[in-house]
Amino acid sequence: MDRIENFKLLSKTEVAEQNATLYEYGHINCDARLLYLKTDDKNKLFSITFRTYPEDDTGVFHILEHSVLCGSEKYPVKDPFVELLKGSMNTFLNAITFPDKTMYPVSSRNNKDFLNLTAIYLDAVFRPKIYQNPNIFYQEGFHQELLDKDDELIFNGVVLNEMKGAKSSVDNRLVSVMTRALYPDNCYQYSSGGDPEAIPKLTYEKFLKAHERYYSPNNAIFYLEGDMDIKEPISLIEEYLREVKPSESLKLAYQKERRVETVRISYPIAKDEDEKERCQILFGKIICDFDDKEKRVALGIANAYLTGSLQAPLVSAIMEKGLGQDVRIDVEGGLYQPFLTIQITNTEEERLDDIKKAIKTVINDLKAKGLDKRELEANINYAEFSFKEAKEPRGLLHNLNVLNSYLYGGDPALFLSANDTFKALREKIDSDYYLKLMEEMLDVEKMVTVIASPSKNLALEETAREKEVCTAIRNKMSEDEILSCINLNRELKKWQETGDSLEDLASIPLLALSDVDEKPEEHDLSKVLIGDVEVLVHNAPISDLAYINLYFPISSKYQDSLPKLSLLANILTNIPTSKYDVLTLNQEIKINLGNLGFEYLVCDQNDDINNANIYFTVHLSVLKSKLEEGYALVKNILLDSDYDNQELLINILQPLFEGFRSDIIEAGHSYGTRRALASSSARNAATELLEGLSCYEEVKKLVEDFDKTLPAFINYLKEAASTIFTSDKLIIGISKPANDKLEEYQLEKLLAGFDKGQKEIHMNISFPKGNTFVEIPSAVAYASCGTNLKNIGGHFDGRFLVLNNIISLEYLWNEIRVKGGAYGSGFSTAMSSSSFFYSYRDPSPMRSFAKYQEFIGFLRNYCESDADIEKYIISSIANTEPLLTPDQLGRAADKEYLCGLDYQKLCNIRKEALMTSKEDLLSLCRMLENYFKSADYCLIGPKMEGFAADVIIKL
Repeated sequence: MDRIENFKLLSKTEVAEQNATLYEYGHINCDARLLYLKTDDKNKLFSITFRTYPEDDTGVFHILEHSVLCGSEKYPVKDPFVELLKGSMNTFLNAITFPDKTMYPVSSRNNKDFLNLTAIYLDAVFRPKIYQNPNIFYQEGFHQELLDKDDELIFNGVVLNEMKGAKSSVDNRLVSVMTRALYPDNCYQYSSGGDPEAIPKLTYEKFLKAHERYYSPNNAIFYLEGDMDIKEPISLIEEYLREVKPSESLKLAYQKERRVETVRISYPIAKDEDEKERCQILFGKIICDFDDKEKRVALGIANAYLTGSLQAPLVSAIMEKGLGQDVRIDVEGGLYQPFLTIQITNTEEERLDDIKKAIKTVINDLKAKGLDKRELEANINYAEFSFKEAKEPRGLLHNLNVLNSYLYGGDPALFLSANDTFKALREKIDSDYYLKLMEEMLDVEKMVTVIASPSKNLALEETAREKEVCTAIRNKMSEDEILSCINLNRELKKWQETGDSLEDLASIPLLALSDVDEKPEEHDLSKVLIGDVEVLVHNAPISDLAYINLYFPISSKYQDSLPKLSLLANILTNIPTSKYDVLTLNQEIKINLGNLGFEYLVCDQNDDINNANIYFTVHLSVLKSKLEEGYALVKNILLDSDYDNQELLINILQPLFEGFRSDIIEAGHSYGTRRALASSSARNAATELLEGLSCYEEVKKLVEDFDKTLPAFINYLKEAASTIFTSDKLIIGISKPANDKLEEYQLEKLLAGFDKGQKEIHMNISFPKGNTFVEIPSAVAYASCGTNLKNIGGHFDGRFLVLNNIISLEYLWNEIRVKGGAYGSGFSTAMSSSSFFYSYRDPSPMRSFAKYQEFIGFLRNYCESDADIEKYIISSIANTEPLLTPDQLGRAADKEYLCGLDYQKLCNIRKEALMTSKEDLLSLCRMLENYFKSADYCLIGPKMEGFAADVIIKL
């Protein structure tokens, strides 16, 4: 392997910690580099990465990331990316814009599919149709939309609307202003995604020049990983490198130290929100160079020490003095020069000096008292476990780790190993290393300060400012320019509405149904009883540890208070127990457990949409050598937590409330779909009450009047914990090494101490029908509607797996994303028969609602056309087989069992999907005609014009 075609081996590194070998190749004719991480993973990954250094805020590389996937020389269809989504068995397919690079990764377990994906991505990046078709730029970036001479001119485009949504987040605004202040001498000062006010300044000519300069093989890093014959993908790569000669070398300027400054900005809140204590303060500094691995790992350990719990030094110093409602330290790696930030959430600008004094006091106290060595050891243990634990998509994560050094000229294997680093960091526990590091991290006087104040008018002002710009452009247009703009939009619309020719579609290499397994993968599961407790056993490719899941059924007595009950999962481990204060508790968790988490699982009860079973789920990973300590710790948390500290609960609930608010603004489609489905079944009602807008409203009630609400809430938590955490109807799932006997995991010791209890667990839960509106301070919206098929005389079967893809990728992609400019949209029907539509960062939500209602007409026309649905069948099967870690596989098998999805039922669904015909889909139309008579709607967005809401929720 010293040379493959024109790639010459430059280095070879054994990476024992990954059980892999890393090969570095250089091209003999140009500056292209190729890295291959040889592993035994059947999932194969290919990526190509370009160094891309923004020179302004127009988001040109983000727009290019979208645009090059809109047709190429060999594959001239309008959207090869979507064609691949339609007919591939891919396990990962995307493109990602970073502050200093653009990455195009694809992966698949199927070798034929993997090579197809590689070939299409190579042609997309090197020979895109953007030079011949400016409509791609207008659609994906932005265009001046004017359809008639009497219309108002507006800006529209996919990336433009995506970034309007991103800018609605105060965190994104803070970081954008921070990087502009920290990096005035290099590309990090600019928004790589694009600022909505700057995107319309980008010209088509500058867009093309950026591609010509940056998307050169000389500027490319190719990456391969998995068990493969690398001669095959390298042969595909070579086609694009044969005529290339070395060219300019793109350099990223090193940012020198600069003066400290304070920057003030505003961020939008809704008109009904209170401005009091809503100021956000961010301190930041460049903290190290890309290749200082030891320091980068140590920063994470020090961060956990300072902010890892409510009683951690920095958190308690700020929150106990009432200086803020939350404190967070973040280290942004993956840059030439990583930076650190300290964020104080929900405070007042007048407290700035007191906040600085409190932070100085923290470091002075640490110097005086010394550091807790056991806490340092615990955080090192936890960081090491996290580094070694399997995660998916594994190849992509390895690829990013390689680029975190190699992109800047460093050792490509630097971040693939960490044993020596953790050993060195343990040896430093007895020195002053961590104390000095924390002193550097908390030296806010040497940091840039960004202060963001809330504004009820800012969202309207930004919208008005864009309108003024559009009006000014419109008023300056001559008659010829107006006609030219109208013609441009008509040509764009015509292109968007014109389908690809059969000849062009045939250019996309796709799999055949014969390439798809007729049966799904069967999850390893056996059942045993320990006393009255059922244990689900999974053998997994792991060693020396187990993943254990405890499923405590929730009694029906809580069905009327689920939003309140949902908060129990957020509170545990953030309050003390009978044995430990919060700081020591989290220390013990890191020492004795790999991970510990809590969530709720909701299942239909015997396919009855009027009843549901809910489980409080405890997820833990534990080393075999730590079983006894781990079990004792988990039981102490579940059975003996102390809920009586009101001040502590306030400090938990306030940042939780802010987190809900941010999520609703940034990921409103999730909340919208949960609310739209809530009245359609007991399972959906429970999901909304446990995870949706109802939870936000519950937290809001609690935080608005703690004096009145907390005493009753505390009593509720105590009573709920004593009722739920019993062994009655408890189910345990365990994933362990195949060669280990179950007896070795001593589950009897885990069960000892739980009361027997007695629970009636089948819940008859309902949620009132009606449409919901949530006003958010954003220029874009989220439009959702949904129902349960059983309410309209239908039920889920394998045909719906295929229908999901056809409606999402053939209809909504074109109508909502391409023509409407929304960043995303989709249709989904789950095995529970829950079915919904959604849009994401949508400039025209009312239009989207109207388009949803036209899907039956589209489906009839599609089924009566010559279109081939085989590709949709293939991709629908791929969607059922995502990459999963051993832990995730065990949880997936548990969920199938608890929800009554046995293997034979899954086989039947696979068979139904594989046999789906257009006639089968056409036969669904009569039932689906009643879809919207049963559906509820939820709109989360900036205004409510034209939307009839039964419920209005204010942030």
